[in-house]
Amino acid sequence: MMMSCRNTFSRRTIRIIKVVFITSFVWLLLDVAMMSIYLDCSSGDCKITSNIEKSHNNILPITQEKHKKDSHSDDQNHLSLENDRTMEHHTEKHAMKDIQNILIIKDKSTPESTTASVEKIKEAETIAVKMGNQIIEITRGERQSVEIGSDSGLYGWDVSEYWEGDDNPKVGPGEAGRGVTIDDDAGKAKVKELWSVNQFNLYVSDMIALNRSIPDIRHSNCRKKEHNYPKQLPDTSVVVVFHNEAWSTLLRTVTSVINRSPRSLLKEIILVDDASTREHLGLALEQFVADLSVPVRVVRQQKRVGLIRARLAGAEVATGGVITFLDSHCEATRGWLPPLLSEIAVSRSTVAVPVIDTINDDTFAYQGNSETAFAGGFNWRLEFRWYDMSRQSRNASRVTLLSHSTLPQWPVGFSIDREYFYESGSYDEGMDIWGAENLEMSFRLWQCGGRLVIVPCSHVGHVFRKNSPYSFPGGTGNTLTKNSRRLAEVWLDEYKFFWYQVNPSALSVDYGDLTSRFELRTRLGCKSFRWYIENVWPESQMNVDLDMIGELRSMEGDYCVDNMGYKDGEKAGLVRCHGQGGNQFFVLTGPQEIRGDEVCLDATNLDTEVHVYRCHGQGGNQVFHFHKNSKTVRHQSSDKCMDSGGADSGELRLRPCDGSPRQQWRIEPATKLKQQILSYRGEG
Repeated sequence: MMMSCRNTFSRRTIRIIKVVFITSFVWLLLDVAMMSIYLDCSSGDCKITSNIEKSHNNILPITQEKHKKDSHSDDQNHLSLENDRTMEHHTEKHAMKDIQNILIIKDKSTPESTTASVEKIKEAETIAVKMGNQIIEITRGERQSVEIGSDSGLYGWDVSEYWEGDDNPKVGPGEAGRGVTIDDDAGKAKVKELWSVNQFNLYVSDMIALNRSIPDIRHSNCRKKEHNYPKQLPDTSVVVVFHNEAWSTLLRTVTSVINRSPRSLLKEIILVDDASTREHLGLALEQFVADLSVPVRVVRQQKRVGLIRARLAGAEVATGGVITFLDSHCEATRGWLPPLLSEIAVSRSTVAVPVIDTINDDTFAYQGNSETAFAGGFNWRLEFRWYDMSRQSRNASRVTLLSHSTLPQWPVGFSIDREYFYESGSYDEGMDIWGAENLEMSFRLWQCGGRLVIVPCSHVGHVFRKNSPYSFPGGTGNTLTKNSRRLAEVWLDEYKFFWYQVNPSALSVDYGDLTSRFELRTRLGCKSFRWYIENVWPESQMNVDLDMIGELRSMEGDYCVDNMGYKDGEKAGLVRCHGQGGNQFFVLTGPQEIRGDEVCLDATNLDTEVHVYRCHGQGGNQVFHFHKNSKTVRHQSSDKCMDSGGADSGELRLRPCDGSPRQQWRIEPATKLKQQILSYRGEG
């Protein structure tokens, strides 16, 4: 806020005041309607009369009373809220015009007067703002440097439009992004009781203010760059889909977006209710958002349609030049929006993604994540994964590339030009509920001429839950498999045969009609998935040199090697063969790795146990040779053979090679799969 009642202003405060005044008076000059709000005009001579007693707390109309530990329910009564409705109406183009007096300065001593006409302001070489006992001088050059939005769909904005609440010391649970730990027995019991409601610590979330402060975790270069983004940017509609979301997390999402977005760039917030059944998400929600300083619409779905179709419903009513999709348990940080919009202003076929920080699901601590070392990708099951590229020396160049923002896949939120969203195919409406829609859009964007970038200077926090609290109509497994199969059939080309080898049960799941999606691909002139693998995501686990493929089955008993859910460092399992691929699906690669998706079999010279570790591509402990004649699997470093330990042992170990049946294994050559791939390419 503009801090009054002080004799000395910091340089930073003075700069903020200058920026606020510059933007304010230019709007005053160019917009007669705005002048009517701020000026009391008489005979062409106008006086500015705004009130110095306003503060940034007026810009935020939401506060929260202290949490009451002895009361909680699923309706709005479990949060005691106080809504400050005393804020004066803010104009659509600018929300901060708290200027007490304009002074005309003829020389460097005494101001001419405390009143000024528009013409005098326009012609003066130097003008000033009087704040308490301090006079802040602003030159004509500084005034003329302010750019104003036009009718071209771009809008003038300024860093002074941010709410400065995060810069002010605040006391309370969760402030400054700190976590909240519950130590007392009664509190722990309440945490346990409420956890299943949303699969996060609802008790702690409700203790934290909706407008809690969080640290500015951006790199220092991002803070410096804040003043260098284009002064004219498209505005955005923020679409948030929710289903039975907690009151505190949903409205903390809304509050953070309002408080930390330049008002001129935030057109509206659209809350899409996917048939929620909890009372606090009904009339109470509509009443709460009705008086916020940004237009907030609640769009209701009469029956459960899922994330995909609910987002489409939100996009249909959006009016901003850009649509920004966020989840309903997020927190936007300072400076999150202009970097995203800047990417789209440069290229409308760019989809901009913020760095997704972690909000701890137990303590609600805000934890910043790296901007450069991680890449969003996918595994053999077509599941989204974050990959730490800094751990792989062979991918050192990829880390540098990521710092320049290219992104193969994304997990949570994104901004996209509204018209381009539809031109590029929006979402696949044949997909159900949730799952694989982000991968489908990523493949489609890259293969069809778009570009997906992660924007290092934009950060949004997200509560990552270990389990979903919601049921899927038709069953979770069938829904995800159907969606993934639609993706595979349309966009993977010959690589779909590999996916079916990993997921053989998918062949029995109906994926519906794909005619419109194939027509879309033809109309857009899209590239092949092979191009995507080679140019966008060469680190993909699908980009492997196949030699042998399938189950690694013991010749003594019906037991197969199992990667035990890709847990890095865990012992490899030896369990009953189930014939469903998944954790029991391996490939023996050209470099002689036994790879199970993201992990490889690994062993040391000193240990007889076989583990699974992230594939590193450096050979060493991850090199195994399969001898087709003897059917043995020999570990290169130790010169020992893989041993099942006998029937029902459940152990996978390395022992001196003896040619016994417990050291014999069966894995199928990849001949059939290779032939399918070559035939698809017209090379077989």
